[in-house]
Amino acid sequence: MTDKIPTIVVVDDSATSISVYQFSIEPLAANFIGFKSSNEALPYLEEHQPDLLFLDIIMPGMDGLSLLKLLRTFDHHKETKVIMV
Repeated sequence: MTDKIPTIVVVDDSATSISVYQFSIEPLAANFIGFKSSNEALPYLEEHQPDLLFLDIIMPGMDGLSLLKLLRTFDHHKETKVIMV
């Protein structure tokens, strides 16, 4: 039996913040995916359910809370673990 490698997604408009997340998550041997906007992340999130999702609360365009509200309308995101930052 093989263990599933977790996927962690970060949506943050700051490239520096995304780099800090990536550096912090790297030792966990998890798949890391970073997006600089909600609109950039949405096509991926419509098709995939990460194990953990970090959402920046304040971003230009669609903010993190608006993205979360939209994601909760998808069946596969009803129970996605989310941390708002």
